[in-house]
Amino acid sequence: MSDEQQKRTRTPKITVSPRTEDTVFDTDEIIRRRLANPFAGGNRDLPIKNREYWDLYIASSEFDPNAHYEMRAVKGWEPVTTDDLPDGLTPQGIGWQTAEDGKTLCRGVRGQEIIYKMPKAIRHKILMKQDEINRKGTKSEKAAIDDIAEAAGGSMGSEAGDFVHRHLKGTLSGGGAIRDSRGPLDAG
Repeated sequence: MSDEQQKRTRTPKITVSPRTEDTVFDTDEIIRRRLANPFAGGNRDLPIKNREYWDLYIASSEFDPNAHYEMRAVKGWEPVTTDDLPDGLTPQGIGWQTAEDGKTLCRGVRGQEIIYKMPKAIRHKILMKQDEINRKGTKSEKAAIDDIAEAAGGSMGSEAGDFVHRHLKGTLSGGGAIRDSRGPLDAG
């Protein structure tokens, strides 16, 4: 091999080894997940230490090369590492591998998927704050109905706007249902 060919040959960024006897497949758990959601395999829970304390999230840089930077620097998630696995369990045994640092759990041809963890209590606070901000941006039911009726009236005529105004009250907050009060159509 020439010097030029050696320069172009890259060493892999991930280490892949064959699965061993520590591979964990609980058939009952797989069937339970499939019955709960028969159209998908469902998320397989990752057996990490103190699992009840952590929320997990899998991020991929397949389509967004900045995904991993954002997960850590912007969103505050930490990568799951081999140190988080219970003693005797390897990443390969649960369908993962290690990134080039030898510790971070990843998967995919180029190691583009990384699993992250965040304490549940902190994630709950973040979700509650997001919900609070999102709710501030919503209008009252009356204002929303007025906007919908105005849009219907503007595009389909004033009768449509009046109809929406009369029949939409109470439906946005779950207090009622939209009912069609028209009679049967004339055949003629």
